[in-house]
Amino acid sequence: MVREYSGGSMNEFKTYLVTAIDLDWDDELDEEGPIDEDIKKDIVSDCLGEWFAYSEDHLIDDLSDTAGFCIKSLEYKFIMP
Repeated sequence: MVREYSGGSMNEFKTYLVTAIDLDWDDELDEEGPIDEDIKKDIVSDCLGEWFAYSEDHLIDDLSDTAGFCIKSLEYKFIMP
Protein backbone atom coordinates (compact mmCIF):
# COMPACT_ATOMS: atom_id res chain seq x y z
CA MET A 1 0.00 0.00 0.00
CA VAL A 2 1.37 3.40 -0.96
CA ARG A 3 0.22 6.48 0.92
CA GLU A 4 -0.06 9.84 -0.79
CA TYR A 5 -0.27 13.17 0.97
CA SER A 6 -1.83 16.40 -0.18
CA GLY A 7 0.03 19.65 0.08
CA GLY A 8 3.60 20.02 -1.00
CA SER A 9 5.36 18.59 -3.98
CA MET A 10 6.06 14.87 -4.12
CA ASN A 11 9.67 15.89 -4.87
CA GLU A 12 9.90 17.14 -1.28
CA PHE A 13 8.98 13.74 0.14
CA LYS A 14 11.31 10.83 0.77
CA THR A 15 10.10 7.26 0.37
CA TYR A 16 10.38 4.91 3.33
CA LEU A 17 9.64 1.18 3.45
CA VAL A 18 8.32 0.26 6.88
CA THR A 19 9.14 -3.41 7.52
CA ALA A 20 8.26 -3.78 11.22
CA ILE A 21 6.58 -1.75 13.94
CA ASP A 22 5.97 -2.36 17.64
CA LEU A 23 3.19 -0.26 19.12
CA ASP A 24 2.58 0.64 22.75
CA TRP A 25 -0.51 -1.44 23.40
CA ASP A 26 -0.24 -0.67 27.13
CA ASP A 27 -1.45 2.79 26.19
CA GLU A 28 -4.81 1.39 25.12
CA LEU A 29 -7.67 3.04 26.97
CA ASP A 30 -10.71 1.10 25.86
CA GLU A 31 -13.70 0.97 28.20
CA GLU A 32 -14.78 -2.26 26.55
CA GLY A 33 -11.57 -4.06 27.54
CA PRO A 34 -8.34 -4.95 25.74
CA ILE A 35 -8.06 -4.67 21.99
CA ASP A 36 -8.58 -7.95 20.16
CA GLU A 37 -5.43 -9.57 18.71
CA ASP A 38 -6.92 -9.60 15.19
CA ILE A 39 -7.54 -5.85 15.38
CA LYS A 40 -3.96 -5.32 16.58
CA LYS A 41 -2.69 -7.31 13.57
CA ASP A 42 -4.82 -5.17 11.24
CA ILE A 43 -3.47 -1.95 12.78
CA VAL A 44 0.13 -3.15 12.38
CA SER A 45 -0.59 -4.27 8.80
CA ASP A 46 -1.92 -0.80 7.98
CA CYS A 47 1.44 0.67 9.06
CA LEU A 48 3.64 -1.61 6.94
CA GLY A 49 4.69 -0.79 3.39
CA GLU A 50 5.72 2.35 1.54
CA TRP A 51 5.27 5.77 3.14
CA PHE A 52 6.09 9.25 1.90
CA ALA A 53 7.40 11.69 4.49
CA TYR A 54 9.58 14.79 4.71
CA SER A 55 11.79 13.32 7.45
CA GLU A 56 12.09 10.46 9.93
CA ASP A 57 10.17 12.52 12.51
CA HIS A 58 7.40 13.15 9.99
CA LEU A 59 7.27 9.40 9.23
CA ILE A 60 6.95 8.55 12.93
CA ASP A 61 4.22 11.18 13.42
CA ASP A 62 2.24 9.85 10.44
CA LEU A 63 2.58 6.25 11.58
CA SER A 64 1.50 7.10 15.12
CA ASP A 65 -1.48 9.07 13.79
CA THR A 66 -2.49 6.17 11.54
CA ALA A 67 -2.15 3.55 14.26
CA GLY A 68 -3.61 5.64 17.06
CA PHE A 69 -0.85 4.43 19.39
CA CYS A 70 2.66 5.48 20.32
CA ILE A 71 5.50 3.63 18.61
CA LYS A 72 7.85 1.58 20.79
CA SER A 73 10.15 0.50 17.95
CA LEU A 74 10.29 0.86 14.20
CA GLU A 75 12.22 -0.79 11.38
CA TYR A 76 12.31 0.86 7.98
CA LYS A 77 14.50 1.43 4.97
CA PHE A 78 14.98 4.63 3.04
CA ILE A 79 14.23 4.01 -0.64
CA MET A 80 16.43 6.01 -2.99
CA PRO A 81 14.50 7.86 -5.72
